[in-house]
Amino acid sequence: MEDRRDICAALRILSTLDCFGGAGYRRQGDSFGGIRDFSSSGWKGNALVWTSDAQVRPLQQFAYTKMSDESFRVEWQVFKNGGYIVGDTLTCARQPRPAEP
Repeated sequence: MEDRRDICAALRILSTLDCFGGAGYRRQGDSFGGIRDFSSSGWKGNALVWTSDAQVRPLQQFAYTKMSDESFRVEWQVFKNGGYIVGDTLTCARQPRPAEP
C-alpha cells in the first residue's frame, strides 16, 4: 500500500475518513458561514473524491490526487450542464527541511 500518511494527517483534521480503507464523512465550513456535508467511499488508487450530499446546490466534489510522494493536487468541482467541471485547483508540495545548523 502506498504511503498516504501526510495527506491523511491533513484530511483527518477535516473528516472521519479511514485513510487506509473505507468510507468517510466530512462537514465543510466556508468563509461565508455556510456548512456543506460530503461523503467518500475512500481511496481508489491515488485518488480520493468527496461528493456533496444531494441537498447541496450546486452539487460539488473535492477530488484529491496523489501526484508523487512529495505532492498532491486537490480540485474543487461543481456540477454544471450534466457533469462536474473544475472550479479551482490547488497543488500542495512538501517543502525541503532546512539544513541543520
